[in-house]
Amino acid sequence: MLYSPKSVFSFGKNKGQIVKDVIENDIDYIVWCLIEIDDFKLDLDSITLFIENKDSVSINHSRLK
Repeated sequence: MLYSPKSVFSFGKNKGQIVKDVIENDIDYIVWCLIEIDDFKLDLDSITLFIENKDSVSINHSRLK
């Protein structure tokens, strides 16, 4: 599924929240989704927002190495 900043999570710990808020407040969850969920994709606006917030990433995932 392609997620825009206004898309609402229908699963997981951020269920009911919009992608924009999760990128700004729990960006590690977005990283986890991108790595672990094959069908999880960000649209261009979400990617731009993600890049703007990339310094907040703290996740240490084996697939990022």
